[in-house]
Amino acid sequence: MAIKALINGKVQAGVAVDDRGLQYGDGVFETIAVAEALVMDLHNNVIESAMSNFFMLKDRALLTSDLHACGVRGVIRQRIIGLAAGLGLTVHEQAISQALLLQADEIFLCNSLIGVWPARMLADRPFKPGPITRRIRRALIGENAIIPPC
Repeated sequence: MAIKALINGKVQAGVAVDDRGLQYGDGVFETIAVAEALVMDLHNNVIESAMSNFFMLKDRALLTSDLHACGVRGVIRQRIIGLAAGLGLTVHEQAISQALLLQADEIFLCNSLIGVWPARMLADRPFKPGPITRRIRRALIGENAIIPPC
């Protein structure tokens, strides 16, 4: 299935992702180190990733994509939204443009299988797992919503 994805800081249309790498609509195949592709809407706002929900932290506010038109409201995403107030965070479900994305203090993905997955690199910008991402992950482990790694 072809999607629009943010790759190396540019939106690429007609991108297929599989275990070999990325294949563009014109048949050009490129192997790059991408663990997950961000899926964009028709206005180039981040919706989610190929298999996870998306969150970013900016100025102590937790931002996640507004999914009223498309995307999946995952179980762990909903748990994180529910936990946020108890962790002293506000949550904003809103459009997340590429410009806003690149201003993030922390970025993480989540799903029921992996749990909370911190971003390490986006558009050549390195990220370290931040303290809020770690707090959210610990809170989910404490509620038995996700399993800690072995």
